[in-house]
Amino acid sequence: MKNLSGKPMLEWVIKRGEQAKKIDETVVATTTDPSDDAVADWCEVNSVPCYRGSTYDVLDRYYQTALWRGTDRIVRVTADCPLIDPNVIDDVVSLYETTGADFAANRLPPPWHRTFPIGLDVEVVSFPLLERAWKEADKPFEREHVMPWFYTPKVVLRWRFWIMTRIAECIDGLPIRRMISNYYRKFSGGYPIRCMHPGRKCLNWLSDSPNWNR
Repeated sequence: MKNLSGKPMLEWVIKRGEQAKKIDETVVATTTDPSDDAVADWCEVNSVPCYRGSTYDVLDRYYQTALWRGTDRIVRVTADCPLIDPNVIDDVVSLYETTGADFAANRLPPPWHRTFPIGLDVEVVSFPLLERAWKEADKPFEREHVMPWFYTPKVVLRWRFWIMTRIAECIDGLPIRRMISNYYRKFSGGYPIRCMHPGRKCLNWLSDSPNWNR
């Protein structure tokens, strides 16, 4: 809920995600911890479906959210990526649809090198495979970080990955937050609908703006 150019960061993520043509519904999956009451309250005021579940078993939270909404596939985007690109979301969903994959993504986890800019990560998984992960994942880090089970060699499934380059666009620290605030101040004109540029436009702006962090 950190403020980003006058709006909660979560709002930027949702508004950008909603521009993706292959997304039927945007749902927030947060925790039952009182510290996340503000998230749930914001969702209620803005008519965004919100599921509250486990703080540390995030895989269970995702599974219960998908079960609640009755979906056959899940598109995962994290809430610290206010420059998420709706075009990239559509491209990864298309990859999932056209290849018959069980799981599609534009990222690879460690120990592999980054395969796409940080902050543009999109992962798509079928509900049956998410349910299998929910039943079989037994390591704490697999439960907490949702997706590690899908990348393990013991899992036999149809993977598809889309590979690009590296740059940081998620909120990991003050310099990045300042950069994105400057970006939205420059382009928003009051509301995010004018700020739905693809992540690539932001990359171009960064390369042309050496003083973006001031």
